[in-house]
Amino acid sequence: MRGLRSLRTRWTLALMAVCVLEAALVAVAVRVSTSRAFGRFVVEESFEVFVADVESAVQRTGDLNAALSTLGTRPASGAEAPRAESPDGSLSPEAPLAGARRPDRPRGEGAPPARPGARPRGGGMRPPDLGRSIAFGLADAEGRVVRPFDGYASGDALALETLARGRAVIVGGEQVGTAFVPSGAAAGLADFPETSPEARFVRSSTTALVVALGVALAVALGVGVWLTGRTVRPLRRLTDAARGIASGELGRSVQVSRDDEVGALGEAFNTMSARLAESTALRQRMTSDVSHDLRTPVTAVLGTLELIESGALAPTPERIRTARLQAERLARLIESFHTLAIADAGELPVHPTRVPLAEALRHAALAFEAQTDAAEVEIAVEADAPDVRADPDRLAQILANLISNALRHTPPGGRVTLSAREAASGVEIAVRDTGRGIPAGVLPHIFERSVRADGSRSGEGAGLGLSIVRSLTDAMGGAVGAASAPEAGTTVTVTLPVWDGSPDSV
Repeated sequence: MRGLRSLRTRWTLALMAVCVLEAALVAVAVRVSTSRAFGRFVVEESFEVFVADVESAVQRTGDLNAALSTLGTRPASGAEAPRAESPDGSLSPEAPLAGARRPDRPRGEGAPPARPGARPRGGGMRPPDLGRSIAFGLADAEGRVVRPFDGYASGDALALETLARGRAVIVGGEQVGTAFVPSGAAAGLADFPETSPEARFVRSSTTALVVALGVALAVALGVGVWLTGRTVRPLRRLTDAARGIASGELGRSVQVSRDDEVGALGEAFNTMSARLAESTALRQRMTSDVSHDLRTPVTAVLGTLELIESGALAPTPERIRTARLQAERLARLIESFHTLAIADAGELPVHPTRVPLAEALRHAALAFEAQTDAAEVEIAVEADAPDVRADPDRLAQILANLISNALRHTPPGGRVTLSAREAASGVEIAVRDTGRGIPAGVLPHIFERSVRADGSRSGEGAGLGLSIVRSLTDAMGGAVGAASAPEAGTTVTVTLPVWDGSPDSV
């Protein structure tokens, strides 16, 4: 049962079923068209013989009606064929039927003798013989029916358009009548004899169709196995790779050598696998960094308190202040993790309203005045932009993280600039510093968690500031980006929507 459920088996069987159906339809079409063609041929041959017999009879008798009496009366389709009248008015069973060919004349002297047991061509029955039951119609020179057909009775006058469809009966260069083929004449034909050329042709064509069907099935089987193999093999490799990833072999990939849908699936799988491995590595690094960042202030606070408690250190205001600063750092880390957690869950509360951007930038710069003075870094505001649609508290948090990050990487004598300008996508808020810049290999990942511009664990940052900036910006319907060059500083740009008078939540 597993083999029947496989994709390869089902595709192969489907291809073979299509071939069988197509061959069956072709066989039916050929059989029907052949039968119809033979039927038309027999009707035409019988009609030619009928017209020839009428012309011959008219030549003998000199009159169409008299000639008709010598031909006898043709039966309707399916009726018993009457016998021709004898000269004395009686029916002669030996008289030939009207429309049938006369027996072949005896062979002349010198003709080769007939082979013993040989039968005439066509199994003893010619095409006109098969049309004996067709009731051909006949009208005289004045267009009056003398032999009924298609519902016309004897004596009915035919219209010109009806006469135009008939076949003229010509005797001595003069039209003496018109012959007609009745509708549905082919339906009254007798079956072809088994030994007739027609029957042999039908049998041979049927045999050829059966052979063609067998060849088509063989080709379909071979092509189906080949095509499904080309499709199923890459899928099996993808399945093995997926099982490897499920068992812990992260970053596993498959070889892609096709440019079709299966190849696109392979490329998507490789991309997913690479990102999964990268995400797992980032998560592991973040876990390590977080544990380090949390352990440092906790160790400092606990160590200071234990020494004070044991009497080894005096509880001076300076030592108590140091412990408080470490506790505050620990609180900031916990708050950062909490912000990221609720942002990931899509539950970050945002209350957008109209925010005067120039005023928000000036307040953010003033909040860091003490830090900039201590770091000997100049901070400037260049804002000439419309109001934005944002949450004031979240915007202040974004600006605080960006300014703090810029100050941490700007050497003394440097400059941090806050600017804003209107753009096609909204209002662009830029925080630019004159620091060391960000390495090209790190720049694409600076908004990921636990990623530092210098790639080290030095400093007070936990590598979460820019990740929080991206989460807050996304929550307010904005976008964030960064540009940097070695020794040329870094610019982080936050784009927020322009205030449009709608305070609805985003």
